[in-house]
Amino acid sequence: MRVSVLTGGILAAALVLASPAGAQRGPGEEAGAEERFAPVGLVLNPTAYTLPAGRWLIGAGTFQQAVVTGDSDRQYSAGIFYGISDNLYVGGFWTGVQRDRPDGSDIVESYFGGLAQYKLISETAGSLVPSFSIGGYAYTGPGEGGTLYAVASKNLMGRVRPGAVFLHAGVRWDTFDNDGLDDDAIRPFVGANLLVTRELALNWEWRQRHFGETNNLWAAGAIWLINNRYALSAGVQDPGSGSTQFYAGLSIVP
Repeated sequence: MRVSVLTGGILAAALVLASPAGAQRGPGEEAGAEERFAPVGLVLNPTAYTLPAGRWLIGAGTFQQAVVTGDSDRQYSAGIFYGISDNLYVGGFWTGVQRDRPDGSDIVESYFGGLAQYKLISETAGSLVPSFSIGGYAYTGPGEGGTLYAVASKNLMGRVRPGAVFLHAGVRWDTFDNDGLDDDAIRPFVGANLLVTRELALNWEWRQRHFGETNNLWAAGAIWLINNRYALSAGVQDPGSGSTQFYAGLSIVP
């Protein structure tokens, strides 16, 4: 078995990865006191957007945060994250992997980890320059590993409003040491969001497969923001096993 805990999944982790609308004002828009969040994020990969300073995000779901090359593919994830500044957030997470035993019973293995992401460049309306972030995480449990990544995100419309298209692209280095599998790989990933309304967004993403995976990874679904505090995520994904699976989750921005 190998385990790959994916920060994108926990925060959009299609737990929603919140983005303050004020950070992407269009020409002539005035800065307002109200802080709104856009339901923008991916499931299997990170984006360049960060939590605003002083804000928490708490979430959980049935995302494919861990990949099991065996008879069981049931995973459960939960995490808590905090914006230290507008450009830096940190967090901690738990992932449970439910594995089938030969006698027909099952066992849940727990993995714990921490992460951080720093935004080096913030996009501005009217500019072609995207937001750009670097980040990473590490986990431990029955096995251990981690990931380092660089990712760029761009709102093609320049404003956070219905019809806005967000594009994401990056590269990640994953390393694993689990149940005899000790290896690493560098792979590219891409993704996109379409803001249908201020509260509803569609998401899609893809990553090239690496060792232990039979198919390229992809996910497609939707994120629904309720009262600017709660985000429901749901959709389908192929976590590299060649089978399409359902995912769902809930995140809270207190």
